[in-house]
Amino acid sequence: MNSDDVLPNFKHINTDIGLKFLNSNRKLYLKILNSFLDRYENLDIDTLDSDELNDVIHAIKGLSATLGMEELNRLSMSELTKESIEGLKESLFLVIDELRREFT
Repeated sequence: MNSDDVLPNFKHINTDIGLKFLNSNRKLYLKILNSFLDRYENLDIDTLDSDELNDVIHAIKGLSATLGMEELNRLSMSELTKESIEGLKESLFLVIDELRREFT
């Protein structure tokens, strides 16, 4: 996809939010989405120790807010419990799955 194309219609990513934060720079937005995919597509949350988990969730919290991943952002702000981590993993998987379809 080149930057002149229409942005994909994601179910789990609000591209309007992402473009707003990035001053409508579609090329940069797509580059950051692809970078998010590269960084998190093989993440195994279950193998992280508590410090690593906190760092990853903190990074996901910031990126998901900026990129328009509303559900993932909401879940990343929750208190860390077994249930909230499971919800976060599910939401992250849905976002990753959408990005894989678009970028691979």
